[in-house]
Amino acid sequence: MKYIITGLMVVLAGVHVFLFAMGVGSITGTFLLLACAFFLCLICLRILGKVFSFQRPLLTNIRLMLISFIILWAGAELFLRYGLKRYSSYSEKNGEFLYVSPYTVKESNWSPVWQKNLHVYKPNYRSSLNFAEYAYHIQTNSEGLREAEIPVPNPHSDYRILALGDSFTEGRGAGQDSTWPKSLERKLNASAGSRKTMVINAGISGSDPFFEYQLLKERLLKYNPNMVIVAINSSDIDDLIIRGGMERFQPGGILKYKEGPWWTWLYANSFVFRHLTHDVLGYDWLFLKKEEAERKRTEAKEQILTCIRLFEDLAKKNEFELMVVFHPTLEELTLKKSELSGVIKNSFNEKNVMVLDLCDKFINNKWLKEFHQFYWKTDLHHNARGYEVFGDEVAKKIIDKAKTACIKAGQNMDDHFADVSKMVNLGSGAERPVEDIMLIRYACYLIAQNGDPRKNEIAFAMNYFAIRLV
Repeated sequence: MKYIITGLMVVLAGVHVFLFAMGVGSITGTFLLLACAFFLCLICLRILGKVFSFQRPLLTNIRLMLISFIILWAGAELFLRYGLKRYSSYSEKNGEFLYVSPYTVKESNWSPVWQKNLHVYKPNYRSSLNFAEYAYHIQTNSEGLREAEIPVPNPHSDYRILALGDSFTEGRGAGQDSTWPKSLERKLNASAGSRKTMVINAGISGSDPFFEYQLLKERLLKYNPNMVIVAINSSDIDDLIIRGGMERFQPGGILKYKEGPWWTWLYANSFVFRHLTHDVLGYDWLFLKKEEAERKRTEAKEQILTCIRLFEDLAKKNEFELMVVFHPTLEELTLKKSELSGVIKNSFNEKNVMVLDLCDKFINNKWLKEFHQFYWKTDLHHNARGYEVFGDEVAKKIIDKAKTACIKAGQNMDDHFADVSKMVNLGSGAERPVEDIMLIRYACYLIAQNGDPRKNEIAFAMNYFAIRLV
């Protein structure tokens, strides 16, 4: 029995040594770290005692001091982890027990998100997410997307919109039919008689603009999208600091991220060390000092603009319309300032890119100012109501573009776009009126054609085909 217990302890230690090397930490790892520190000190004490001939009373006192120190250390770890919770990572706050270093390459053979240089789920993946505030199932199709099966041919000539983004686009925190791409699809298909619009949800948790560009280029162009929407938020800045741009994609399907500090394993397993890292040494959660962090954040913003231009070139080559949506985090709305404001401003200068700034929409829209109701308090993703607002605002942008096309085509906009309002439930029993638009068939077809309305020739073509086909 003694040998079995010893063997299990050795296996457990081996597993945690591997996790230490991967920058993964847990409460078990914390106590293993404490135990290793304790026994290492005892070994050193024994060696020193023999070398310097310490007396037994002195050795006993040192052992007692060591035991007291370990007990105090363990108490501090428990207090910082379960009491203050100040230094908990995203996964730890959401009920998971593991910390994973941001510098760890999560795309690997054992990860569900990895396919030959692409950040996408494995085909027909099934899983359940049980977080502190919500629980739901994830189910992917044969393409690895949180979406129903999509036929490559388009037999019904549906207007196809492809939505790219990270966990906010995938719909973390909501059911599969409550994501913003599905909200957008319902909004655009609201009018009877219109050409059907299909919105394909290609959002993947943990993705970033360069992963999304690679996914579109390598796997999703075969679906011949009429429009591609790329959703970007400030978390992409952190992703690019860690991962870099296109240089991350190495030959042979290998990903290479930038390396974190050697002591990441210690940070992962000790909340006391996290306290020293942030409050004493002054590092941020990416282990960067203030000046270095500011420089790297500026570089990451430039990389986002570079990636938008890559999307723009791909759009020209493959003849699809490109829309970039900048959406805010809860923290940005609280501060009433977007960290991507400079990127957004420069994006408006790109002539062939339709840009939507949702941060500005939330701040300047009276009823959207009650923004806390659209986010999970701990998880910080949108809830179902937040995703509905997201989708509605994207739909409004597309419809506004079609209105511009209608005017340029010499049509009376009021004959085709009727502004109406509807009541929505706020969850507390109260209702609030929100703006909506009733579209006739002609207006819907203008949206579906979706050319560039700033060009008179395109506006004329939209009008011509609508009259011929409606």
